[in-house]
Amino acid sequence: MWNLDWKDVFLKKRYARLHETKNVTRRDVPLSSEAIRLLKLLRRNKSVKVLNTS
Repeated sequence: MWNLDWKDVFLKKRYARLHETKNVTRRDVPLSSEAIRLLKLLRRNKSVKVLNTS
């Protein structure tokens, strides 16, 4: 999740695409209504990464 980019978040389709998983395969993860609400709030920061650690 720390490496998640906005280009991999599909709010209208309600999923996020993870490229680095335990078994090294790409995975699409469904997003709950609460996750979508929170992601919309985070989207306002206009950064490339969803979770900016700097």
